[in-house]
Amino acid sequence: MIYPNRVPHILLENKDLDVLAHFPDGDTAVFAGIEAAVLLAVDGKHSIDQLLALVREQREPAATRETVFAALDTLADAGLLAERAAPPAGSARSSRRQIMRLAGLAAAGAVIVPASRAAAQADDVRAAEEYRKTLVADRRAAEEKIKVEARAAEEAKKTEVRAAEETQKLGVQEQRAAETKQKLAAREERAAERESKQDGTRAAEEKAKLAREEAREAFRAAEAERKKLDSAQDRAAEAKQKRDDFIAGLGDKTNTSEAARARRRQSEEQAKANGAAEQASKRP
Repeated sequence: MIYPNRVPHILLENKDLDVLAHFPDGDTAVFAGIEAAVLLAVDGKHSIDQLLALVREQREPAATRETVFAALDTLADAGLLAERAAPPAGSARSSRRQIMRLAGLAAAGAVIVPASRAAAQADDVRAAEEYRKTLVADRRAAEEKIKVEARAAEEAKKTEVRAAEETQKLGVQEQRAAETKQKLAAREERAAERESKQDGTRAAEEKAKLAREEAREAFRAAEAERKKLDSAQDRAAEAKQKRDDFIAGLGDKTNTSEAARARRRQSEEQAKANGAAEQASKRP
C-alpha cells in the first residue's frame, strides 16, 4: 500500500485556484488543477485510493488513479515528495499531457498544459516567479530595514545611556569641585581672620610701644623741667640769701636809697624765679 508524503519544511499557500509551495531556500513553485489538489492532500496518511476520493470530493470530480499518479510524478520531479510513488506493475502510464487531455483538465490551468496554451502559461509562470522574487526581495528588504532600525534603536539607547552616565559623572565632578571651592574659601577666610588678628595684635603692640615711648619722653621732659625749676628755686633762694646778707652787712651804714635799690633787685630776681617755675609747671 502506498502512502505518499510531502517533504518537511514546505509552506503551502492557497491563492485563488492555485497552490504556491514555498521552499526553505526562498524558491516558490506554482501548481494548479489536480496537482494542486494532490499536493494539499498528501500527508503520509492517505493511500492512492483515499487521495483520489479526496481530490474528487474537493476539486476534481473527473480525476482518475492515472491522473493522481501523474500528479504525484510531477510533484516528485519538483522535489516535494519524500519518495516517488510508482503506479502498480502492468498498468499503462500515459504521458502527463495525455492524461490531462483525457481528464479534460487542460483548461484548468495546470502547470503542464496543452501546446496551444504553453506560451501563455509560461508567461504566467515567469510573471509569478518575478512576483515571487519581488515578494522575497521586499521581505528581505523589510527584514533588513527592521534589523537596521533595531540596531539604530539599540545604538541610540546605548548613546542615551552613555550620555546619561556622562551627565551623572559631570554632575558628581561639579559637586566635588563646588565642595572643594567651598573648603578653599573657608580656609582662606580662616587665614584672613588669623592674619587680621595678627595684624591687630601687632598694631596694638606698636601703639602701646609708641605710647610707652611718648610717656618716657614726657617723663624725661617733666624731669628736665623739674630740674630747671629746682635750679631756678635754688638760684632764687641764693639770691634772697645774698640780698639778706647784703642788707644785714650794710646795717646802719647804708642810706635808704641803696636799701631800696637792693630790695628792688631782690624783688626782680624773685619775680623771674617765680615766672620760670610757673612756666615749668605748665609744660606737659
